[in-house]
Amino acid sequence: MHALKPKHPLKFADNPNNLTPQVTGNFTVSDRILVNDTKNKQDPVIGIGVNNISEQVSPAPMAIYVPYYPGLDVGQDLWGFNTSVRDASPKALVKWLAQRPEWKRMWGRDHFLVGGRIGLDYRRRTGNDSDWGTKLTNLPEARNMSLLPIESGTYNNEFPIPYPTYFHPSSDDEVLQWQRRMRRKKRPYLFSFSGAPRPESPDAIRNELIEQCQSSVTCKFLGCYHGA
Repeated sequence: MHALKPKHPLKFADNPNNLTPQVTGNFTVSDRILVNDTKNKQDPVIGIGVNNISEQVSPAPMAIYVPYYPGLDVGQDLWGFNTSVRDASPKALVKWLAQRPEWKRMWGRDHFLVGGRIGLDYRRRTGNDSDWGTKLTNLPEARNMSLLPIESGTYNNEFPIPYPTYFHPSSDDEVLQWQRRMRRKKRPYLFSFSGAPRPESPDAIRNELIEQCQSSVTCKFLGCYHGA
């Protein structure tokens, strides 16, 4: 593990026109925007942009969406970086949120963010560089927020949502049409599974799936790792 120094400190810019990202109103919010002001030699800024405002934003929303994608952020630093680097952005995020007036209304209990990865990537409990992920969800402020990871977990503030797909039915008829189409298709394989083996976790079901597939003449195994 490399003993790397933390990244350049990140700052969070206020929204244009003093608008707060919320789920009420027809607008879109941008992902993390890194702006490096080389002219004035300022620190990089994480800007939260609000676009396509089509109606007035409610002053008291029922829920507030935090436009920060922790999955994209942690994916840059999972391998070869120490905990100071991995935790820099999550700590800067909750510090910035805690200073906002919207936060003090319910102390973050009406805030939510989309994980985009499994919750395990954000649940590191120690300061050991060898441990996995960031400690985003174990930061005191983040424990009040709701996280939407891609799979269920044991935390009571996590609400799993699957990966988005290109199929978004808007009626029962569209679902029935899709089912009829799939039943007519010739599918040589019953299902597929994508995942690396976990030799250090003997109870992991992926190990059993891989072993059974490799020992079967009807299962097609595709190894995408070095030496496969």
